[in-house]
Amino acid sequence: MVHAMNRMPRHQLRVFDDGSLFAGSDANWKTRRYTATLLVALSERPLELHIDGRVEHHTVVAIRPFVDRWLLLYRTPFVSVDMTPEHPAFAAFEAIGGHGCRALSRERFAGLQRNLQALHAGQLHDPREAHRLHRRTTNLAATLLPDPPALDPRAAQARALLRSNPTLGAEELARRCCLSPHRLSHLFSGELGITLRQYQQWLKIQAAARFFGSGLSLTQIAAAAGFSDSPHFSKVWSQAYGMPPAFFFNNPDVAVQTWRASQASRLKSRNAANSHERMPTTSV
Repeated sequence: MVHAMNRMPRHQLRVFDDGSLFAGSDANWKTRRYTATLLVALSERPLELHIDGRVEHHTVVAIRPFVDRWLLLYRTPFVSVDMTPEHPAFAAFEAIGGHGCRALSRERFAGLQRNLQALHAGQLHDPREAHRLHRRTTNLAATLLPDPPALDPRAAQARALLRSNPTLGAEELARRCCLSPHRLSHLFSGELGITLRQYQQWLKIQAAARFFGSGLSLTQIAAAAGFSDSPHFSKVWSQAYGMPPAFFFNNPDVAVQTWRASQASRLKSRNAANSHERMPTTSV
């Protein structure tokens, strides 16, 4: 659902099951994101990134999850491409060494510039096109990063169990994975680059994002997503995104659109049914 408004919003946000696209021209974000991030400048003017006690300038940069950084921009069009821990490219970003950033070639992304510019201009209205752009951009970025090691199946099992039931305690989760709680905790963080607690926290953030455009108050959203209270929700969200929830949920300057895998599945099923109905039958 896109918020209807009388003027062009300054920011565009597209939210998917496996990540998001955010387009804007100004930022003053101090964040430590749960997601992997790709920042793309849409002009020749580079992005200013404060990280690890130094100032860097990039046109395209890949950033590892949980890296403290400050993105400071003014009238510099950009797109922030985020990938959740479930995204296929997340592991490649998580494996970035050093201070957690890697500059990528702007020329390699030249073929995507027109679509990224369309997103920034608010012209990418079809959520399926936006999701395809997200996948194309992240897949390309992953090919420019070293291949990550294969994921341990026990860590993958724990992640799947938490996805289906985010309230599972450490003891029960470890029992189902046939590991001790200590071993599972160590394995999970080592394999995924995110602790069990951080992953459960992320699931709450993801649950809250599903209420974009719902009309619910932030207090109601916090409760529905499993946060203890609204201040806790605001603190966690602000740490992850650099701005309080109200900036994203109740701001006419941000045009929000969501696209879920469940929507795609229903669309495919409906198209298949329609195709079947149109299929000619032959009497024998």
